[in-house]
This record gives sequence, structure tokens and C-alpha cells, in this order.
Amino acid sequence: MPKRPSSLAKSVQNVMEAVNMLPRKEREELAHVAMAAVLVGPKKLVLRSFVKLYLLPFHGLKSMNLF
Repeated sequence: MPKRPSSLAKSVQNVMEAVNMLPRKEREELAHVAMAAVLVGPKKLVLRSFVKLYLLPFHGLKSMNLF
């Protein structure tokens, strides 16, 4: 029986889906920030900070419940 995805994996999936809705230029800029966040450490706190600082300011993503 397959394991249920962890909450971090689900959060990452939600963020990826939100990023895919952005225009190409913004996606490319966010890719660099995301790589830096992964290098710092794939912790939920880092992911949450990434979302708050870089994704939520974009129009249309403020109302999404990513976590």
C-alpha cells in the first residue's frame, strides 16, 4: 500500500501548482529563488517563507490556501 505524501511534499506540490499559473518571466525568476531555498534546506519553514515573500505578492495567489 503506498504511503500518504508528507505534509511537506503536499506543500511543495501546492506551491508548484501555484507557480505554474504565473507568467513565464515570473516563473524563471522564482526558479532561482527556489533553488536558493533548497540549498538552504528543504524545511517547511523555508518553504513557507518562500511562499510568503515571493508568491503571495502576485495577483491571484493571495487568496489561495497553500498550507
